Amino acid sequence: MIEELEAFSRAICVKPIKNVLFEEVAESEAEYVVRTVSAFFGVNPIEVYKVSRKSDVVLIRHIVFYVLRKEKYTLNSIGEHFGKDHSTIIHGIKSIENYLSIPSHPTTKKINTILNQLI
Repeated sequence: MIEELEAFSRAICVKPIKNVLFEEVAESEAEYVVRTVSAFFGVNPIEVYKVSRKSDVVLIRHIVFYVLRKEKYTLNSIGEHFGKDHSTIIHGIKSIENYLSIPSHPTTKKINTILNQLI
């Protein structure tokens, strides 16, 4: 029965039915985090999804990666949402962890402020 449902779901949509619920939840939480962090930094949320290497947009993207990972999402599911490889997600998370290891850095204070709102 499950195989038949998966085959049917593949025939009518790109993603199997068994993954749709998780992806919808992940997508809505990711959207909320993106909107919240973008608003905090005064950047349009659409910019986070673009292929931009502007430092402010990259910082927002990395904060979102960090928060979603703390919320127990897998590296692959975060990467799929943003169209990034899991190694890019790891790099972003590590960059936020590096900031957080230097409490006196001005960026760390901004990150802590937004993390207190989200986590």
